[in-house]
Amino acid sequence: TEASRPNAPVNVLVGLEVLKSGFGWSDAQLEEQFSYNLQVCYALGYRDVAVGHLELRKVYNFRRRLLRVYSEHFAEEAAQIRLKTGEELRADGLQSPDDLEATYRKKRDGGHQGYVTNVTETCNPDNDVKLIVKVQTESNNTDDAVMLEEAVPDLVERTDVDEMYTDGGYNSADVDNMLNEQHIEQYQTAIRGGNSAGGAEANKMSLLLLEFVE
Repeated sequence: TEASRPNAPVNVLVGLEVLKSGFGWSDAQLEEQFSYNLQVCYALGYRDVAVGHLELRKVYNFRRRLLRVYSEHFAEEAAQIRLKTGEELRADGLQSPDDLEATYRKKRDGGHQGYVTNVTETCNPDNDVKLIVKVQTESNNTDDAVMLEEAVPDLVERTDVDEMYTDGGYNSADVDNMLNEQHIEQYQTAIRGGNSAGGAEANKMSLLLLEFVE
């Protein structure tokens, strides 16, 4: 099979936008100049005319990404442009122009960018063989309970699951209802929540401060 054409490097795409703006070219003229003008190719860093290739859809896609970067990371105030502060950025905002689906999540006083992976494994103590039966990858601001809710129907169809052991993040009203409908008992190793740091929750007692006696 014929090898696919590589994506144009970012420096080439930026250079094309500079040349287009400087010379006042239309997109059609930009494509023509890149394809037939050796000086343009040389200015963009190409020394071999057989190497460079341009498709306008790549240019359009690059512009959309730049526009999203600008709209999500910059603010205009009194005819001035400034970077948005961390408090102004959304968790599901663009983290990198190279990865449109990566998100931001703060957990245990640390910030994380990218994705989260959820792995489901068999754990029957009477069976020496343990199998990974499901792997899920989502944007890292996806709630654990949401992934469990998505996983259960498939697990029920492919396994004889009747018990689940999870940590405290895998509970919600929807998960409880689904597990009850499927007659699956859930055992959680922790309780969702933490000590209140301040604000509206400052006067509430965390469940982590309680001691349960059987």
